[in-house]
Amino acid sequence: MLKYVPEMTSVVIEEIPDKLTLAVEISNCQGNCIGCHSPFLKSDIGEELTPERVSALIADNFGVNCFLFLGEGNDREALCSLARHIREKFPKVETALYSGRKAVEDEIFELF
Repeated sequence: MLKYVPEMTSVVIEEIPDKLTLAVEISNCQGNCIGCHSPFLKSDIGEELTPERVSALIADNFGVNCFLFLGEGNDREALCSLARHIREKFPKVETALYSGRKAVEDEIFELF
């Protein structure tokens, strides 16, 4: 299960070039980024991010053409499943991921 912080979800224009991006902060971060700007996201906070919630977020933010996961959380299968859901239900919405890692597994690389 992935969790996100609804209060921190916003539409942004600078994170992904040429995209109107819905940025969603993911909690339970497993990273150890030097100078982490959101260390509180290492905690188990927020609400479950389900396929239904993702669909509602996209529908409620008309015009977004990118869904950005800000963090991987602690459930790679859930992350990949949500990315596949976006690709299937919203083919014009791209997916992006900020992982903080220099390299990711092939499955993640292909989905984002």
